[in-house]
Amino acid sequence: MCTWKRVERLPRTLELLAAQTEIPDLYVWNNNEAAADRVDEIVRGQTEIATSVIHSPANAGGFGRFLAARELAKRSPLVVFVDDDQEFDPDLIATFRAEHEPRTITAAWAANFVSGEDYWKRAEAAPGEPVTYCGTGGLVADAASSRILACTGARPSIG
Repeated sequence: MCTWKRVERLPRTLELLAAQTEIPDLYVWNNNEAAADRVDEIVRGQTEIATSVIHSPANAGGFGRFLAARELAKRSPLVVFVDDDQEFDPDLIATFRAEHEPRTITAAWAANFVSGEDYWKRAEAAPGEPVTYCGTGGLVADAASSRILACTGARPSIG
């Protein structure tokens, strides 16, 4: 997960992750150097989730989560991404684990681009449908593969 503008949402995200049927380890990529102390304080204030924080000296944007995932790939065959502004059901991690397939990315926010010229012109995908776009807010990726072959729509309840 990345943080930047919505550090105040971190406690809620921790709460949602602690309520999962499969409690994950959390890796936070903090893009907001000015909020580093606050992020550390929030993380220290909870004990339910094993949490590691990486404070980036520069805003790497959403790419920070991929830099963290590269390290996770050394220990885990899959990685789940969530955004700090989402609400999700207690079975999110279990659902993504069940939907994980080797050499594939599966995302709750998946679509096919309608126009190569307009990012916002997209057609929503059905679960399992091959797509051209997978948003990182609710995504499971094969962390162990250096080559992804497919990107598909997912089933989890995420908002």
